[in-house]
Amino acid sequence: MTALTGLIGTLAILNGFTLDASGSGGVTLAMPPDSARALFREISVLERFMPGVAGISAREDGSFNYLTAREIPFSGEMRTDFIVRCTVDAAGSVTYQSPDSAARNWMRFRFTFAAADHDMTDVRMSLRVRLVRESGTEIHLLAPVLGEEFLSERMESDITDMLGTFVERLEDAAPGQLAGRKED
Repeated sequence: MTALTGLIGTLAILNGFTLDASGSGGVTLAMPPDSARALFREISVLERFMPGVAGISAREDGSFNYLTAREIPFSGEMRTDFIVRCTVDAAGSVTYQSPDSAARNWMRFRFTFAAADHDMTDVRMSLRVRLVRESGTEIHLLAPVLGEEFLSERMESDITDMLGTFVERLEDAAPGQLAGRKED
């Protein structure tokens, strides 16, 4: 977490209702690191395998609208739209992150790659999500009563479950599905 992101998160807590949660996981894929890196540079892999993703669309500026949908008890469906941009650092890590650290809906989804035995790649992933609202009632009628800490813990549990399902789907996918092609 950068100092700026931490400061903005702190200011958001002082000025509103903030949910902040993260999770991590990993998977070993039967492909060399360069192929795995190319796979995760294609944001469509998230739309195809990540639970809760309702749609991803490219924007004119090169970023993406990353839309999630989740059923909220006693409230119905909550749809959340994140603006993310893909970057690749010098070590080859692929990151989808909201460029505006003060965004109401902020997300960072990072993938790192390490060679394993026999053209295998260990992929480590981390996901952090922050939602900032003027009032907790914008998230749920009971959010102010339940509190930021409790709801952030629930959101962290949900992220952990989502990453687990994402890993299972990647492990179960045929190589052609990972490459974005449907199997015959």
